[in-house]
Amino acid sequence: MDGEKGDWTYYLGWIVAYCLAAGFFMYLVLNGTFDRSLCTGAPSELCFRDWVSALGGWAALIVGAPTIFFLWKQVSDAGKSQMIQFRIQLRRTRTLARRVLNQATELEKAAVFSIAFWDRSDPAHMAPLHPLQTYRDVLQRYQDMLLEGDFDTLEREIDVPATITLRRLLKKLQENFDMPEGRIAREFDLDEYATAADILLFSAGQVLEYAKETKRIAEDHLLEIKDIFPH
Repeated sequence: MDGEKGDWTYYLGWIVAYCLAAGFFMYLVLNGTFDRSLCTGAPSELCFRDWVSALGGWAALIVGAPTIFFLWKQVSDAGKSQMIQFRIQLRRTRTLARRVLNQATELEKAAVFSIAFWDRSDPAHMAPLHPLQTYRDVLQRYQDMLLEGDFDTLEREIDVPATITLRRLLKKLQENFDMPEGRIAREFDLDEYATAADILLFSAGQVLEYAKETKRIAEDHLLEIKDIFPH
């Protein structure tokens, strides 16, 4: 198929060239050019050289027409190919943004629930039966949701949150997770529980902030795609 397409453009170029030449010849005939003397006969006149110089530009145009057409065709095909690749890339990032939007919504819900559960200022607050294990379970859940989601791909291919990055957030969560290492066999006393609750509230706040930022990035990207390709 490629060979046939190449032959078609080649012959079309020559057809255009011959049509231009025929048109120029008809113009000369209808204009009466061949009814007049092509030279004035002046002693200082170099008739042949002058006519060759005058016709050189037209000859170059006629000969170059196939090349010009071929180059135009190449540029046009390259533009179409780039547009196709651009559409494919946008389709992929659009799917990514939609997935992250759903994942960030779930992450946001988990953070809001934890904040409400560990808020000791609430008169109805009650410490969990196994606070240390619950503390670590919550932090582990955050880490799992962040690692299993597409947040890292979002940061690499679309945009990075302005407040906190995934890498920094995971590092802080791991540090807080390791904080009570070696004390899992016993329960917190009241002071330790208060400290753990405050740490968990702060961590949940960071997770909530990250979830909102990634949702904003995903939503903005979807709007940008809609502006570029409305349909």
